[in-house]
Amino acid sequence: MPKHAFTIRRALSSDLDDVYSLQEVSGYTIWPKSQVSQLIDSETVLVCLNEKKATVTGFLFYRLVLDEAELLSVAVSPDYRHQGVAMALLNVFIEQVTSTGASQIFLEVAENNTAALALYKKNSFEKIAVRKDYYKQADGQYDACILRLSLS
Repeated sequence: MPKHAFTIRRALSSDLDDVYSLQEVSGYTIWPKSQVSQLIDSETVLVCLNEKKATVTGFLFYRLVLDEAELLSVAVSPDYRHQGVAMALLNVFIEQVTSTGASQIFLEVAENNTAALALYKKNSFEKIAVRKDYYKQADGQYDACILRLSLS
């Protein structure tokens, strides 16, 4: 669990600006604000809040289609990395989609994102495919690893 007092809950429309800003400082793909708003409205965004500062310290976007969940994006503020925030978000996400009847979770992650790959491996995700040169980053192109977690 995180080292500090945190709360994980579904994002509210009042969290939109904080979630959008966190994308910018996290260094990950930035989703258009309109799409983030739609995800929040569809109740498929989790946020992690620092209880003392009442600030968004992390988020997780996902979607559900029939009995499958897709993890779309996870980000943690640089100030709160390595404190269990991503693990806590992932655990709550897995609990929530399992309770809806989802039988599996899919995600993709850049092959050079070793911290994320370690997190997913620790949670029993398995690599099922690779998309060559999928991610174009400032320092080059990277394959996307397609991962799956069976929930049944």
